[in-house]
Amino acid sequence: MPIAECQADHTSFGYRPGRSAHDAQTYLWLALGQETRGKWVLDADIKGFFDNISHEWIMKNIPMNKRILEQFLKAGVLHLGNYQETETGVPQGGVISPIIANMVLDRLTKVAKESVQSIKDKAGKGRFRRFQPKINVVRYVDDFVVTCRSRTILEKLVKPAIKEFLEERGLEFKQEKTRIVHINEGFDFLDFNFKKYPNERNTLLILPRDKSVKTFKRKLRTILLQKGLYRTSTELIILLNPVLRGWANYYRTGVSAKVFDQVGHYLWTLLWIWVCKKDPQLSIKQGKRKDFRTINGRKWIFFAKTEKGIYTLFRLEDVPIQRDSMVRDRNLFLPENEEYYRFKLLETAKTLAKNDPKRRILLSKTKGLCLVCQTPIQDPAVREVHHINPRK
Repeated sequence: MPIAECQADHTSFGYRPGRSAHDAQTYLWLALGQETRGKWVLDADIKGFFDNISHEWIMKNIPMNKRILEQFLKAGVLHLGNYQETETGVPQGGVISPIIANMVLDRLTKVAKESVQSIKDKAGKGRFRRFQPKINVVRYVDDFVVTCRSRTILEKLVKPAIKEFLEERGLEFKQEKTRIVHINEGFDFLDFNFKKYPNERNTLLILPRDKSVKTFKRKLRTILLQKGLYRTSTELIILLNPVLRGWANYYRTGVSAKVFDQVGHYLWTLLWIWVCKKDPQLSIKQGKRKDFRTINGRKWIFFAKTEKGIYTLFRLEDVPIQRDSMVRDRNLFLPENEEYYRFKLLETAKTLAKNDPKRRILLSKTKGLCLVCQTPIQDPAVREVHHINPRK
């Protein structure tokens, strides 16, 4: 990983420590948001990326013990008792696959920018400077987009250069999903839809993708009306809250307030259907009194009484819309960047522990460090809190 971080493209955001899909979204927003930036986008998709990477290229270019690397690559796949040899690609879910996947596509940004170097040289400086094409590449593992001012440059120079770059690694574009679009038409990236709406400000809006919203609604319906009919209201809240909170935290960085309201209303409708199916004998007033109450002036809050207190359902409508600040181009493994990444990891840990008071207090006391090994706590959701001895 230290070698991979030193060689990585600065606009690569997937499977890297201290970086996330939200950082990629913010960078793309900066690349497309201003009027002077690129208006044309190469929305690319690689055909069977993890399954088709050339083993020959990996063996030549990945700097690690070749015998162990070959064992990773040639281990094969066992599915339902059937063994299949792996002649190409890396195993999805393999411990080393994310790093290999990133290193395979490193230098993609450089290749895209070098493809237009001849035009830049001709344009020169001074009054011809405005003719120089500005290329921006944003990549999240195998999912990437390239922005530019000119469709012709993307089609005639950038796309062929990237195609040649991929062929060296045994890869190719998925033609039916690779296209060049204008920002006013919009495109999907990392489950968000990016589209510029022509108005006085020529605003770029980042919205949750329609398909993702429909999939989430279908998931809620399955949980409530298929798996949840034989559960108590307490069990239902415990089951739904992590699902709602996780979905909202991912989409809170876009223009999602209206979508959150729509999904929240749809969820309320499902809950009322659940109440009616659970006990058809109840009247509307009885059903409302049993499973809904007014809390802090808000009506129709789904709740459950337990010995520990009252549990309430997570409300999507209460999630604040907040854009993340983009991570800077720094290497986690260099000593001078240690404080910066410790701060980033602590902020992530606080966000994940927001609904767990005990973990939140411990994070503040320990400044985001483990008291045993003094390393930053990256994901407190999966760490144990020891309390028999002094809490740490």
